[in-house]
Amino acid sequence: MSEFSDEQLVDFVLGLGADDGLADAVRAQPELRRRCGALKSELCRLEEELAELVETDPHDILAKASWRILLAADGSAAARRVTLAALALAQRSDGVVEVLHVCESRLGGWAGAVAGETPAEAAALIAPILGELHGRGVMSRGQLRSAPVGLVAGSILAEAEEIAADIIVIGSSTSSRWSTLWGAPRVGASVVRNAGCPVLVV
Repeated sequence: MSEFSDEQLVDFVLGLGADDGLADAVRAQPELRRRCGALKSELCRLEEELAELVETDPHDILAKASWRILLAADGSAAARRVTLAALALAQRSDGVVEVLHVCESRLGGWAGAVAGETPAEAAALIAPILGELHGRGVMSRGQLRSAPVGLVAGSILAEAEEIAADIIVIGSSTSSRWSTLWGAPRVGASVVRNAGCPVLVV
């Protein structure tokens, strides 16, 4: 049996965008409650792993870095190449890599309700990158930021300034989830135009 109450599971499935019919089914069917409880437990576990990945210490690795590399991570086709480029730079410069992912905030109003990324989705995106960097002997840490749609580039630039990045590594196809739909500039292009440090576009 799940450690969560029926109402907690109902709130959980409604938060995933389910309708009232599915919520009623969760209340009525023990097997569905069990499966929803298992899913919620797994997501809670992933959130805890993510919290460990993005935990910041005032005396963390950035304070010891000879070169600070900001890797802007997303799910684009160039993501693998971006990781390899940041890895090569870090190995050659004895630098550290901050893997940043900016989650777009929830939309509402006339655009309709569109949920942003969940913590589990964000963890699934940056965890393999951090794992590869650590596996290759490169010091790295993960960081998450949240930004409204259209302001992802600004969050990347703000993080670069905050950590005094020596270089930003970003994919050429990096774009907001909704920028193509609305004809907004690509995130990568905005970062290149406004960055206060060199930008490597992969």
